[in-house]
Amino acid sequence: MSRKEYDKIYELGYLLVAAGAEAEVVGFLKAHKAEIVSQSPLSDVKLAYPIGKHEVAHFGFIHFKADPEDVNSIKKDAVLEKSMLRSLLIKATPVVPERRDSRPVASSQDSSEKPPAPATKGQVQPQVLSNEALEAKIEEILK
Repeated sequence: MSRKEYDKIYELGYLLVAAGAEAEVVGFLKAHKAEIVSQSPLSDVKLAYPIGKHEVAHFGFIHFKADPEDVNSIKKDAVLEKSMLRSLLIKATPVVPERRDSRPVASSQDSSEKPPAPATKGQVQPQVLSNEALEAKIEEILK
């Protein structure tokens, strides 16, 4: 079995000091034998608190494939990387889109059940009151 069969996809999120430092991050990962899968564009963010006298940083993330044995060394070296203010390395999980339809899926067993019938003449429908009628009703109750 080749080594690539054991590779997993990881995500490295980072805050950079300068926008040009993104190439350093890519080079840093390639030095650790990681294969870049996708890369986000950098976005400027105002930090909630200063990090080493920096109040603004450049946020980005990279998805990459790597051997699980190399991940610990990537984590340790990311902390030492001077161009990164902060970094977070996680194992990426596939995103499954949620269903927008909140109705339950009908199975073959449920097909024998009938949907609820609409209101009939025997059932009372709620009355819609005008604003004046509502105020008159409130006055009547308060007396």
